Amino acid sequence: MPCREEQILTEQNPESLNYAGPSVGRPPLPLKVRRRRLIYGFCTGIGLTVLAVLIGVVAGNGKPGLGAVLLILLLVPGCKLLAALVLAFIRDWRSFGGGLALSSLLIFLIFLGTCAGFAR
Repeated sequence: MPCREEQILTEQNPESLNYAGPSVGRPPLPLKVRRRRLIYGFCTGIGLTVLAVLIGVVAGNGKPGLGAVLLILLLVPGCKLLAALVLAFIRDWRSFGGGLALSSLLIFLIFLGTCAGFAR
């Protein structure tokens, strides 16, 4: 008497097996929506940085102290880049995360330009 696995293999009709690839999930978001989320992420990142600068200036009575400078230069961009990295793995929020990353890069370039202007 054949074992159960052999019976299953011999009884199964190869034509009934589905050899198609995996089904495709949802279609991607329209380009208009992705652009809008990129701009929203960019504006949110710039707004967070401006808010951190204002808090640092107010806390330092018009002149930011060392703690505020470290907050502005390290903590805020680090949090934004970490959020952008997390959002890169969420399908519908990738463009928002890209906007956050772009805002961090823009703020970095502004900071470098400011430092170069003070060096003269």
